Parts: sequence; C-alpha cells; structure tokens
Amino acid sequence: MMNKSFRPILISIWITACIIFIGLKGVFPGWQEGPSDFLNYYSSATLQKNGESIAQFYDNDWFTERTVDIGVKEGAKFSPFPPATAFLYLPLSFFPPLQAKRVWLICNAFLLLVLIFQLKKVSSFSFLEIAFIVSLFMIPITSNIRLGQSYLLFSVLLLSFINTLKNGKNSLSGGILGIAASFKYFPIVYVLYALPNLKKKLVVGLLMGIAIVCLLPVFVGGISSYTVFLGEFWNHANGNLSGQGQFSYTFQSIDALLANFFIYDSEFNSQATFNRPFLKGTIKMLFSILVLLFSIRIYQKGYQKAKELSIGTCIIGASLLIPASASYHLLLLLPAVMLIIDFLRKEGDFKREISILVLLSFLTCNVLPHHIPNFTNSHAINTLIHFPRLYGLTGLFVFLLVLQKRYLQANG
Repeated sequence: MMNKSFRPILISIWITACIIFIGLKGVFPGWQEGPSDFLNYYSSATLQKNGESIAQFYDNDWFTERTVDIGVKEGAKFSPFPPATAFLYLPLSFFPPLQAKRVWLICNAFLLLVLIFQLKKVSSFSFLEIAFIVSLFMIPITSNIRLGQSYLLFSVLLLSFINTLKNGKNSLSGGILGIAASFKYFPIVYVLYALPNLKKKLVVGLLMGIAIVCLLPVFVGGISSYTVFLGEFWNHANGNLSGQGQFSYTFQSIDALLANFFIYDSEFNSQATFNRPFLKGTIKMLFSILVLLFSIRIYQKGYQKAKELSIGTCIIGASLLIPASASYHLLLLLPAVMLIIDFLRKEGDFKREISILVLLSFLTCNVLPHHIPNFTNSHAINTLIHFPRLYGLTGLFVFLLVLQKRYLQANG
C-alpha cells in the first residue's frame, strides 16, 4: 500500500496539474474574444436593458441581427432559455462584450474559491481533500470558465441552500433554491434535502424566490414572453434545441442518443438506423419511468438511515433526464457527490466503494465524445460509442442503487 505520508504530495501534484489544465484550456481561451455561451446571456441582458421585447428573443434570426447591432459580431441565440434569463447577466451589460466576458471570468474564478469554502462547511473533509474532489469535475469547470457559463454560480447557490437549511434558516434556504431553480430547472431536485419534513417557511421562501425572478419579465414586458417561451419549451424538453437540432453528440442525453437511432433527417441524420420517431418517445418514456421509480424507491427506503446517499443517488438519477446535457451541467451534481462521499467516509469501511465512486465520477466528467475515435463503417455503432457521459451517469446511478441496498441490508 502507498505510504500515507505520500498521499498529500501526490494529491497536491494532481491538483496543480488540474489548475494548469484549467488555466490553459479554460482561462486563457476564455480571456480572448470569440464565440461563446457568454454572448447569449450578455446579448439578452443588453437588449433587455435597451428596451427590446423579450418575446422577440426567441426568434433566432431577429436575435442574431440585433446582437450584431450591439457589437456582438459573432452573433448569439436566446432560445430555449426561460424569459428571466435575460436578467441574469444584467450587471455585465454596462460593459463592452469582451470586457464583460473578462469581468465574468474573474467572477467565475472567485466563485470557484467560494465553492471550495462552501463545501468545507457541509463536509468533514480538509481543504486538500475538497480540492481533490472538485478536481474530478475538471472538464466541467474548464468548460464553464472558457464559455462564460453560469453553473459555478448555481453550484454555489445550491451549497448555500444546503448550508442555510442545516442552520435552520428555512425561509432563506427556500428563497435561495427558488432563485436558482427559476433560471435553471434542475436545482429544484435539491429540495429533496428538505424532505420529508418540509417546513412551511421553506415552502414560502421557495415560492417567493421563484415569483421574484419569474415575474420580472412580466413586469417589464407583459405576459407575451412566457407565451412564446412555452411554445419553445416542448421542443427543448424533447432535446430539440432551436438552432442546434437534436442529433449532436455534444448534448449526451438519452434524447440525443434515441434521436440518432430513430429520427431520419435528410440533412443532419440521413443514416438513422430506423425511421421510427414514435420509438424515440416510447423508449424515452419507459427510461424516464424506470429512473423515477427507482429514485422514489431508493428515497423511501433510505432517507432515514442513509439520507445523503439516498438523496444524492436520486439527484444523479434526475440528471439522466436532462434533455440536452452539456459538460458544465455536471457542476450541479458536485454538492450531491461531495455529500455522498462524506457520508460513506463517516460510516466506516467504504474505501473501495469511495474509490469506485471517485473513478466513475472522474470518467463521467472528463471523457468527452471527441475523445472517442469515429467508427465510420456503422452509424449505429458510432452513435453507441459516442455517449460516454450518458453511460457514466447511468453507471453512477446503478452503482449507488446497489451500494444503498447493501448498506441498508448491513445496517438493518
């Protein structure tokens, strides 16, 4: 076995290598001018500040033309964001595009530090151990910083929710979760940490947080933005993003996998294995039902004796249902993964299981579709091998299901 005195040295070397990687692949490219997700948020905030109707933002051609007019020469898109997203980067809209992007990059670096300190509050790990667990999410962090995304911010909000919940500040914790869930839907699953004894103050805070954010577009421009948004939402829920299609391996969702198999498109998917669109919907529904049934069962059986393990597993299960998953979305799983590992360490002899969980988390976060060579002889096989994140999340979910079952059997 490796001498324990060498572990901190090896971990420090690994963390240093990860910091260098994030700098080279995230910070330096992100500092430069060029197309990025940041421009979508920045452009919507700037146009909204200039008095443009948010309802118009869902017209991609109109939105692209208007973004060029305000100095975003690369263009941008807003659909399928909820209307309130137009307010998310509002403070940055007072800067020119490149300067605003750099300001947000600095904010993201600061948020990464805040994230580590927040994780310290909810776990029993040392800062070095926390930095190691955070490094498992190296690609999601790098992608978030390079593209100017907002998922470090929402991860910090989720940890703030958990911290305030632990301290009995139910109204505040509910408000924080409500705000996070109004911009990005997935954070709402973290309300599981407040169950089964959901406090009235938390519910009130949650609803107020949602109302404050979601009513902003109504106050500014009326209900029209939501009317248009709801028309776009169904396509998004089925993995068909306006202006991006539904066949890209980048999205790594069950929707994209099934679309490549069952939906023929003469331009984007002419080699579909079967032209049976109804099978996509049927299999997606069965897959979703299975995930939900297993999640409900694991929560019911384990929330009393293995709360962090059970809820974390449910959250990972929920991530399997995201219709257009990108690498930076995985940052929303970081608080749950940290709490699972912390729970297992406190419970005793789970070193092997923790090692497997760490390995699965690392592979899920850091193996990307473009790392896998193309198999040109068969579209079906090529499709199957190019969804590593989907398979990694599924493997994590199944592994934790088995682990919880074994834990409950061993502990009555």
